[in-house]
Amino acid sequence: RVIRIKLNGIDASFVARLEHTLAAHRGGNTPLRLSYANGSGRAELELGAEWRVRASPELKRALENLPGVIGSELVLSKPVAVSNNGGGGN
Repeated sequence: RVIRIKLNGIDASFVARLEHTLAAHRGGNTPLRLSYANGSGRAELELGAEWRVRASPELKRALENLPGVIGSELVLSKPVAVSNNGGGGN
């Protein structure tokens, strides 16, 4: 699982505000992914392990109150099915 933070129009002070917002939620296992899109393109950046948090409704609300954040979501991935074809060769 990962928390995706959708951004639009952030400024140079965004990182400091994000760090402050995350301070009370640090120490978890949930990675953060920043998602930005405009008319020219789209990018997603997953932050390193030192940015991982404990996911909670309070964190979601705090993130969505940051200037430049247009939404956040907890993305849960489906388990990947592993097939076993019974062979071991090519």
